[in-house]
Amino acid sequence: MKAVPTTEPAKKIAALYNRRETTPWDEKLIKRYKELVKAKYFDTLDDLDLVIRYTISERKKGDKGWHKRDLATFLNYYPQLIDRAKEWQSSFRSRTPAKEKRKENGEKPLSAEEFKEVGAIGIAEIRRLRENMRNPSFSEIRDAMKGE
Repeated sequence: MKAVPTTEPAKKIAALYNRRETTPWDEKLIKRYKELVKAKYFDTLDDLDLVIRYTISERKKGDKGWHKRDLATFLNYYPQLIDRAKEWQSSFRSRTPAKEKRKENGEKPLSAEEFKEVGAIGIAEIRRLRENMRNPSFSEIRDAMKGE
């Protein structure tokens, strides 16, 4: 027996694995999904949304990331994924944002005038670097590095 995902959690999970909503799930997937529903893992979508964000974050790390690579494994390990995702989320909450650290150190944000001054310094530095790049000695070095 095969069926396509019809519930919101099933559709989100299918999308996470780039499956079309019209792609049917096999019996094992349906059975495991129903077990999770019966255990009330999808009563609210908060945990699922967190697991999805966690999985996407881990995928960005490539092979070094800790994520399930297929739908069956994802469903089989879903309870453990919730734990990992919550731990991942708490690591962000425990970090002190840079803005708060600057405030603790007594640093004040730049005023509009200071910001303009820093911008002018930055523009002047960029112009200086461009001029240096036009310098014949720099061009020779650059060309030598290119292998010309």
